[in-house]
Amino acid sequence: MNILFWLYKSRINHRGLCPIMLRITLKGKRINVVTGIEIEPIQWDTDKQKVKGNSELHQVYNKQILQLKTKAWKYYSDSLSGDSSVNLETLKEYLLGQEKKEKSILDAIDYQVSNLRSRVGHDIASSTVQKYITIRRKVEDFMQHQFHKPDIPRLKVNHQFISELDQYRIF
Repeated sequence: MNILFWLYKSRINHRGLCPIMLRITLKGKRINVVTGIEIEPIQWDTDKQKVKGNSELHQVYNKQILQLKTKAWKYYSDSLSGDSSVNLETLKEYLLGQEKKEKSILDAIDYQVSNLRSRVGHDIASSTVQKYITIRRKVEDFMQHQFHKPDIPRLKVNHQFISELDQYRIF
């Protein structure tokens, strides 16, 4: 993954300011992200990829640039350690704070329990809800034992997961 900050000089506004852009390149594909920072072209240091000057505003801009870079590398690192591929669109959403929370297994079980609770007394017995709550606890124990995590994304459920859950016994 390569990260580059650049000044978008062709988008100079009526105040004479240009936006600073973030470009992320991965496996020959690239994506541009608007940083929300606008400066005069003379204030940009292309080699260091940061704003020139020591004013408080310039320090804030440089800190924002560093935070974006750090956040991008963290996403990349977490994706690789989590055995998932890096998606540039998802990375962009993450950097802009627009990412959608991936539903987890426990989220799905909680949704089902909530649905069943609302039906108690009509077509569901309260003992059925209690059984689902027990299942939730056992699935949570299994995931902690197997993955050393309290929950995992719902999309990670596969045949192997179900087989291992079926074999898992709490002593």
